[in-house]
Amino acid sequence: MRIALIGYGRMGKTVERLARDQGHTISKIMDIDDNPVGSGFWGDWVENTDVLIDFSLAAAVPANVRNALDARLPIVVGATGWYAHIEQLRQEVESQG
Repeated sequence: MRIALIGYGRMGKTVERLARDQGHTISKIMDIDDNPVGSGFWGDWVENTDVLIDFSLAAAVPANVRNALDARLPIVVGATGWYAHIEQLRQEVESQG
């Protein structure tokens, strides 16, 4: 599986290590300098990615989910503190199928 990581703190680094140990490929690592507060992510790496894993900041999660929707990529969010937005994001995801 080709994985893009959003957030490269302790958890992002752990996911990277475990993914590589299991034979997965890391297609992109985005940290605050690459993706300030969910500003967007695009490039050739999107076409070479199967899933996004987000351990970024709570403030960035809603934009990251929307960017994943736009890119038609599944996203797994491990970040905490963003749950006030979950119902709105759920509706947006469901409306896009």
